[in-house]
Amino acid sequence: MRGLGVDVSTEERMQTEAFCLETEALEAAQTAHQHSQDTFYCHEEICLVEVVPSHRKNFFFRAAPGGHHVDCKYHKEPNDDDTEGDPKPKPTPNPQLLVPTSLGPLHRKRRGKKPNRDELLILVRNANTKPVIVPGTLEQIVSAWQGMVNKQRALAPLIIGGEQLNYQEAFVFINDRGDDPANVPWESRIIHGGFGFATGRVPGYILAESLKKFTCGDKRVCVDLVIRPEYYNIPNEKACVEKAYVGGIQLPSRGTLFWHGPQPQLPSGGRQLRLLPPDDRRYHGFALRQTVNGSSAE
Repeated sequence: MRGLGVDVSTEERMQTEAFCLETEALEAAQTAHQHSQDTFYCHEEICLVEVVPSHRKNFFFRAAPGGHHVDCKYHKEPNDDDTEGDPKPKPTPNPQLLVPTSLGPLHRKRRGKKPNRDELLILVRNANTKPVIVPGTLEQIVSAWQGMVNKQRALAPLIIGGEQLNYQEAFVFINDRGDDPANVPWESRIIHGGFGFATGRVPGYILAESLKKFTCGDKRVCVDLVIRPEYYNIPNEKACVEKAYVGGIQLPSRGTLFWHGPQPQLPSGGRQLRLLPPDDRRYHGFALRQTVNGSSAE
């Protein structure tokens, strides 16, 4: 899914994606500037000049002194105001957020020395065959999925745990994998389905319970999740659960829960499969929505 950069004219073409040596992948300037200490190169094979991510109204990559190769599409003749030969960015106060293509950041390799041109060319050619990497949190990826129709989900790439998928493959409806919880890919996909919400016995706690039931031995059990008060500062999740406590408004009875993390466990003598949120919930754990694509939960 290319074309993630800002649209500009041929005369003022900005470089909005470049090859990152540490991840061996193409990265977007909008996220690359957050780790600008890494080494970036122009991904045009004729060029391969070193570039650095910049944020001056727009997100873009600026070439090192000397500019791009004369035949590179990012080359621009220098003028008095632009001695590096890069196009001036047009002001864009609020750049459009990119669609995440990776759940979490990619692993970075630290290198002792920079590659020579032949070595770099092999790396860039390989990266040019793959999607541009845009890291995203679980919340951001769920929001991106909500904003797509099925055709878009089938075309939009998404890496989870190093596996190249698309958004349609990455999201699995909990009802589609039968009654055995072991058949649900809890850790390798994003699982979603309808859940009921109720206030817990301890003030400030919410109990989320799946509408779907599974078979465990001779029991038919739901999947449940205890939502502690410290989770309320998570975007969108707060909108789903805070009504139980703000102005005495009753909690919505149903919503949709998205899960990416360990398989739920049935405690000894327990009556429900219990989901346990990890400590770092940026890329694992759960996200809640009151509706999905404007409709009620499945």
